[in-house]
Parts: sequence; structure tokens; C-alpha cells
Amino acid sequence: MRLSRSFSALADRDFRIVFGSRVLVQTAMALNNLYLLFYLQQDADVASRLPSMRPEAVMGLLIAGATATGLTCGFIGGVWSDRVGNRRLFVAVGAVGLAVGAAVMALTPAWPGPLVGQLIYGLGSGLFATTDNALVAEALPKRENIGRDLGIMNIAITVPQILAPALGILLITTLDWSLSALFGVAAVSALAGGLVVLAARRTL
Repeated sequence: MRLSRSFSALADRDFRIVFGSRVLVQTAMALNNLYLLFYLQQDADVASRLPSMRPEAVMGLLIAGATATGLTCGFIGGVWSDRVGNRRLFVAVGAVGLAVGAAVMALTPAWPGPLVGQLIYGLGSGLFATTDNALVAEALPKRENIGRDLGIMNIAITVPQILAPALGILLITTLDWSLSALFGVAAVSALAGGLVVLAARRTL
């Protein structure tokens, strides 16, 4: 009984929606973070297009670019969402940006496809991270349980860190999917997360 009360926030519809959306998008992000290097080594043609750079160096370049675009878009998007007020829309757009970036990675592994994909991915991840945190704060059902409920919401970040590698093992090892196809799965997951969050009612 006490344990069920600890997770009572999940009885709130908006909280569940934001939680589910975060799980889906964070799974896409975890897939990108875990498999980007292997993708560059096996599917992308960086060895022939950039013979002077090792895949590890190319990965560093891509992460730096995605981080730069993410910081910029995250700050601007956060300020704009404060003025507009529709957090759900900004979170959804961020998730769609993630999906587009991952889709570019899946469909165009030839250079500069990975660069374009990661820059778009960075835009989406920055916007999502900033506005999703604000949306979570607005979705908390009871102010007196903020710490507990944020702890529950944090599960939506940690679970994908387990789910993503398990999914990768299943798709790559068992089903013999390519790493490019895995980024396609990431795109679908991020897109689904963006669509799910639009169903929230109270958090406008």
C-alpha cells in the first residue's frame, strides 16, 4: 500500500502522458549515443570520404556540432516557450527534430549525411531537453510531492539506458538489422514521443 502511494503520481493522466513521451524520446537519444560510433565504423563511409580522420575523431566532431546546435536551440526555444506558453508544442517539435535527424542518419549514411543528421538531431535534442523539463514541472500533480514525483519522472530517463542496449542486441544480433536501421527505430521512437505528448491536457 505504501509503495503504491509512492507512485500515486502515475494515476494522473497528464503525468503518465509526459512520462511515456519522455521514455520514447529518451530511448531514441540513448540509441544515438550508444551506437553512433559503431554506425560510423560500419555503415557510414567516413573512412573513404575522410581518410585522414579516424571514426572516433569524426564522432567527436559530430557530438561537438550537435551540442552547439542543441545549446543554441535549447536556449532560444526555452525563452520562446515562456512567451508562447504552449510547452507541449515545443516538446513535440523538439522530438520531431530528433526524429528527422535520426532518419537522415538511417537513410543517408554517405558523408555528409551523418553530419547533417547530427546537426538536426542536436537542434531537436536541445529544444526537447529544455522545454520537456519545463513541461514536467507543470505536469506535477501535487506541489507538496515535487521531490518524490520528480524522482518518478527521472525513471523515464534511466529506463531507456537499459531499454536501448537491449533493443540494439535484439535487432542487431538476433534479427541481423543494420546500424542504419537502428537509427530508423530511433526516429520512430522519437516521433512517437512527440505525438504522445500532444495528448496532455492540463499542461498547456
